[in-house]
Amino acid sequence: MSKPERNRECGDNLHLDIRAKTRENFNLAIQIAVSFQFQVRSYAIDPKKGLVLLWIGKDSDSSKATDYPFPVPLDAKAAADMAWAWLQEEWEKDPKVRVACDPDAPAYGDGDVISERGFRVYNETWGKVAGHEYALCAIQPAYIWLGK
Repeated sequence: MSKPERNRECGDNLHLDIRAKTRENFNLAIQIAVSFQFQVRSYAIDPKKGLVLLWIGKDSDSSKATDYPFPVPLDAKAAADMAWAWLQEEWEKDPKVRVACDPDAPAYGDGDVISERGFRVYNETWGKVAGHEYALCAIQPAYIWLGK
């Protein structure tokens, strides 16, 4: 399989780090991430990094053994729907989950802030996540702090 064409307007180093709580903001964050490649072909789940969306499928010679291809490529809307469902499931598994990148963050109800369940959509240096060269972004449950 040949590599999909990239969106040259985004360059090779699109950097994201968005934390918010609404579904509308989540959809926009995924839309930005997917705009780099236009579609999501596979995913990986990293215990510390979260759900990683990738623009290369398992049939690529450069994908990792931990990548799971989708039966068809997903556009931004389909990827957001799938990732939002995954995020809700993660909150149900552990309602006091902490963002892996911020282990000192107070869990829901702790500290001198009001916390609400939200999300983090992000990538790391040069758009990679957890060593995945073809990552679009990762998604994690994250608490959104509301100051008093």
